[in-house]
Amino acid sequence: PHEVRLTNALPEGYQDPELVRPQLRKAPGKRHSNGGGWIDDRSKVDACGYVGPRAIVAGASTITGNARIDGHAYVQDATISGNARVTDNAFVLGGTLTDSAVIKDQCFAQNNRIGGKALLGGCSQVLNYKLGGTVRILGDLVVYNEAGECNNGEFKVHTQY
Repeated sequence: PHEVRLTNALPEGYQDPELVRPQLRKAPGKRHSNGGGWIDDRSKVDACGYVGPRAIVAGASTITGNARIDGHAYVQDATISGNARVTDNAFVLGGTLTDSAVIKDQCFAQNNRIGGKALLGGCSQVLNYKLGGTVRILGDLVVYNEAGECNNGEFKVHTQY
């Protein structure tokens, strides 16, 4: 019995990449040849690295190896190498991501050293930490410390609203 009509609208994932987060593309840049994502002219991205069409690599970032930046991910002033991945709507500001480490979902990571098979996801915030091995940080968790380090275990907090 109901009818909805939309005009000039596109389903999620079909928007023109030029219209995705223009406010985060402040410096001059270009589209990456492998994936079509936006790369700040100050950043260095290997040809074999993948930057998806809606992802952004900004600042003085370095992406090497088979690293993958995908989804609506945003990376600024970070070094990402090996088979590491930043996906979904994750934000990575500074720090290093190596090996097979993954930052995904709505995670916010700043100034970390992350390696091994570490996984950061959910709505977690991880600041100034060294993570490696098989550690998993998920859910609504905030992890911060000037000299924190962890390399195993699973940590998650699910906030009830």
